Amino acid sequence: MYAQESHVAWTYDPLSPSGPEFWGTLDGTFGSCSESSHSQSPLDLFSFRIASPMSPLLTPQYIAGQVLVRNTGSYIRLIPHRGSLLYWGDKIFELVYAQIHTPSEHHMAGETFPAEVQFVHKSQEDDQLAVLSLLIKQGAQSPFLGRVLEVAPTQAGAEEFLGAAVNLGDAVPRDITQYKSGTRVAYPHYTYEGSLTTPPCRENVRWFVWSKPDHASKDQLDKLAKLVKYSSARGLQNPNGRVVEFKTLF
Repeated sequence: MYAQESHVAWTYDPLSPSGPEFWGTLDGTFGSCSESSHSQSPLDLFSFRIASPMSPLLTPQYIAGQVLVRNTGSYIRLIPHRGSLLYWGDKIFELVYAQIHTPSEHHMAGETFPAEVQFVHKSQEDDQLAVLSLLIKQGAQSPFLGRVLEVAPTQAGAEEFLGAAVNLGDAVPRDITQYKSGTRVAYPHYTYEGSLTTPPCRENVRWFVWSKPDHASKDQLDKLAKLVKYSSARGLQNPNGRVVEFKTLF
């Protein structure tokens, strides 16, 4: 169900009666988008504490498969073949979809970035969601985004399969560490309890934001931004006393 688009029209247009300021009033299921909610995303990651060395490691284990690229009219959504997993310690989440926002939704110490790729997962045990987020800054070309741009539809509502199987894990930075009896892949990241950044803005979402941004070329970033009519970044939300932790491998 989480791979499906909302049946209620909403937009990022700040002047529209269906824009971000009014999301919470558009549908009964959008109530969490209102200012009265306390655990909304995104945040500016400027104040944090160091996570305990005993806190769980984060390990994406994605597999190659067909990926559908959909232009929702608001952002680009990627729907992969099933079977890609995210481990947070011993808890397992399955990758449901990814989405690309331009510019970034999360900020890092006040700095914003041209794009953000968010990988959304659902727990195999309960209803919790986990989002692994990668901030993108201008630099060298991104092979991953290059493949997406080859087929990304310019028309809202259109969708197209990537021509060959792709592993979304190729977009995720990697570092190798030892975990229990085997080798697991992890990377330093910020983590906090938040929400989806698009309607219905549901909470009980664990965010993991990679601490080191990746790169895409100016041409790629310009093309991504032109695929949608408005900026696809929700405004920063009030942390309301929530604690952001920084998980380092050292």
